[in-house]
Amino acid sequence: MTAAAQRIVDQWRAEQFGAQLLAARIAAQLTPRKLSVRAGLHADAVDAIEDGARLATPAEMAALEGALGMGPGELGRVAA
Repeated sequence: MTAAAQRIVDQWRAEQFGAQLLAARIAAQLTPRKLSVRAGLHADAVDAIEDGARLATPAEMAALEGALGMGPGELGRVAA
């Protein structure tokens, strides 16, 4: 895969994961701030991940899943 193609795939993964995170946060009736506090992440990080500006690291994914009461890998399946 070319570098350009990889960037497109990475952006798609970030956008898909962000949309899934946003839907899960709304379903849990949490604000971005409350989710960031529960996950131990900076609010700007949660915003960037939800917006698809960047993909969460594996540690961030685990923290977000825990904060949302999800099991390991529930949010990360799309981003793999």
